[in-house]
Amino acid sequence: MTLVIPSRLPNVWSGDDSPYIGIDHSSPTQVIGGGPDLREITQTVLQIWDEYLRPASRQVEGVHEKFNRLVDRWRKETVFQSSAHQMATHPSYQEIIGIGRDAIPFLLKELERNSDHWFWALRSITGIDPVPQEDRGHVRAMTDAWLEWGRLQGHI
Repeated sequence: MTLVIPSRLPNVWSGDDSPYIGIDHSSPTQVIGGGPDLREITQTVLQIWDEYLRPASRQVEGVHEKFNRLVDRWRKETVFQSSAHQMATHPSYQEIIGIGRDAIPFLLKELERNSDHWFWALRSITGIDPVPQEDRGHVRAMTDAWLEWGRLQGHI
């Protein structure tokens, strides 16, 4: 069986109670007619189709979206990990480091929220470590030092 999806769906709307739907061509993802379930399903399909037809050059993932996607994957795949070294060498963590300086505000925001193990990434990206020697190993104090550095540098 072959499914053929036209590049432009026809307008077959014949009223709100009709089992038919139509497309408002002035707003291609707006569906008119049919029942609420049918409109919702059709609207979702149209949004997916619109995304499929969008050229790859316009489907570029922004830094914030990429960062969030990588953090989510890193958290899921290291949830039972206790080794800071293994967490920091995870491919998603390394990709976050690869984002570079653009990741700094997002990393600091994550530290504010979770006091997570972002120290290695911050040190790798910035080339500095604002944590005093006596505070190393104390996550709360390390977090405070990085957040203070972020405020002074204008990242927060």
